[in-house]
Amino acid sequence: MSKRAQYSSAELQAVAEALPPKFCEWLRNEVFANRRYMFIHRIGRGKYQGYCSCGAADIQLEKVKAGQYTKCPVCGKTVRLRSENHPYIQDTDYVAYVQKTPWGYLSRLAYADFETSFSNNQVKERFRINEKQWDVLDWDGKERQYHFSFTYPYRDKPNLIRGRAPKAYGFYNSVYLEERSIWTYPHNLKALFKDDAKYKYSQIDLAAKHFWLNPIEYLLAYRSAPQLELLIKMGLYRLGHEYYLAKRGWYTYEGKFGVKLHAKNLYELCGLKDKQDIVYCIKHNFDKEEIEAYLKLKEEGAKIMPSLVQFSVAALHVRSRQGFRNNTLSIQNLYRYYLTQKKQYPIAINFLGDYGDYLRWCVDLRRDLRDTKNTKPKDFKYAHDMTLREIEEQQRIAQAKADKRRRAEQRKLEKKKKEILQNLAPHYSELLDFSVKGMCIVVPTSPEEIRKEGELQGHCVGTYVDRVANGSSVIVFLRQSEAKDVPYYTIELDPLNDFKLVQCRGRHNCGYGDEVAKFLQQWQSAIQERLIKVKKIA
Repeated sequence: MSKRAQYSSAELQAVAEALPPKFCEWLRNEVFANRRYMFIHRIGRGKYQGYCSCGAADIQLEKVKAGQYTKCPVCGKTVRLRSENHPYIQDTDYVAYVQKTPWGYLSRLAYADFETSFSNNQVKERFRINEKQWDVLDWDGKERQYHFSFTYPYRDKPNLIRGRAPKAYGFYNSVYLEERSIWTYPHNLKALFKDDAKYKYSQIDLAAKHFWLNPIEYLLAYRSAPQLELLIKMGLYRLGHEYYLAKRGWYTYEGKFGVKLHAKNLYELCGLKDKQDIVYCIKHNFDKEEIEAYLKLKEEGAKIMPSLVQFSVAALHVRSRQGFRNNTLSIQNLYRYYLTQKKQYPIAINFLGDYGDYLRWCVDLRRDLRDTKNTKPKDFKYAHDMTLREIEEQQRIAQAKADKRRRAEQRKLEKKKKEILQNLAPHYSELLDFSVKGMCIVVPTSPEEIRKEGELQGHCVGTYVDRVANGSSVIVFLRQSEAKDVPYYTIELDPLNDFKLVQCRGRHNCGYGDEVAKFLQQWQSAIQERLIKVKKIA
């Protein structure tokens, strides 16, 4: 085959082969293996008749509801119950099919829609393959991308266009199709690469069977890191998946807590050196964290079992969040204790989360964690709940004391403000007292008067009490002489600037008219004259 750096979309479409007959069988048995449904029809009170996607009918069910999972007595597979009132379901996944072209390897990325419908007491299934993007890996190792564009109004005639495909929308955000988790059809890969010296040892067929991958990106990762072949051949598929993701650029799988991309052997990669350890980790398909947990447990002399290793990993994750620094038990002893509480905590991570909280509360309550009665109570759920109540009661008492102190401080502060206003009122009255044409100035003598003025007038003068108390503001009331107790206008003055007017507001912050403006002008003139006399005397 001749090397070609450029080729047209028409040439690429011309060499595209039909999907193999076993492709849909692969979709049904592997990609959508866990998405089977049984539709239920109500035939009586608490009694239902089920119709399974395997073709079985007249399955008798009692006390069930849509959404539950059950096992079909005919096919033996786990199915999800679905009401006959919702007879159509569509599941979507992302798949890839690889073939060879005259110019390189073609990876065809597509949406696979698995449609399940119920009608006439029959469950029908069908697949729709909607190809979205083609990636080509040239013989010289260059990657080229094409995507399908549906030209309006001929939406049934897609055009293949050079360039990356538009982003596909997900649940929370949008990503490119090749960045999704992709199922790759594995059954033609071994024959496809057997004569290619670059990729025939890549083990991509085994990798595609055990984890999601983008075939073109996997081949590129293998070319730069042949260690992938070692991991997949050995059967460390989960570790191989992490290594592939790290090479792909997922930083969470690389670095201090991830795989070492430049490791030359298995020992440098994950610390496995002893043959017995390697065999054990391969047998249970451990990932990086589980291998590290296994090696640590072995150093501690623990009796190794897969469940203990998984518990150790879960403890490490929860410890980082819940603060297990108060834990006095070894992982092995903590696991043994968990087994005694497993009936109440079927999921280990839930137990670990509650146990971390419980230890923190014990420290707050000053309990002795060297006593096994505290670290390993017989009924942990009961001890956890009772300790939580004790902590809540302690917090309630502490909050009540804090509220009491705060109220006492507020009363003390309020008393001080009242004394300040009472002392200032005579001096302000002497300087600011003024009346003319049925209007007069009233100086408040307490914080309550200012707050009441704000409530009655519908504005925020009540919040100015602190300013008045610290001497940065002066609040007085403009009243009508015939009704001195009825709010009319509220005035703010600046005592640091010769008691000049800052603002004058009426009800609901309304402005004032010409009559009030004339009064304010006369009043301000009188204040300035009084201040001049005071300064001369001083």
